[in-house]
Amino acid sequence: MGRPATARRHADQGLTTMFATCTAPDPRHRDGNQVVFLAGDDESTKTPFTRLLTESGFAPVGLGALREGGALMQLGGPLSGKHFLLQG
Repeated sequence: MGRPATARRHADQGLTTMFATCTAPDPRHRDGNQVVFLAGDDESTKTPFTRLLTESGFAPVGLGALREGGALMQLGGPLSGKHFLLQG
């Protein structure tokens, strides 16, 4: 059964631009929590995903809409493959 023609399509981007060796271990470090940058066009999708990441020990940082924020994270973008800890 397909989606109704009127259904909105949602897209979010987050963990896809990070090295697995950095996300596989516990994201909680002595100096802070592993930052995950998020971009998406639908707040109703981003909100539960942000909550799940936070509960898992990550520090989600929103970058806005998928077009702009996604461009920052995609391969070749300034945040691609970068890893940060949120302190405090």
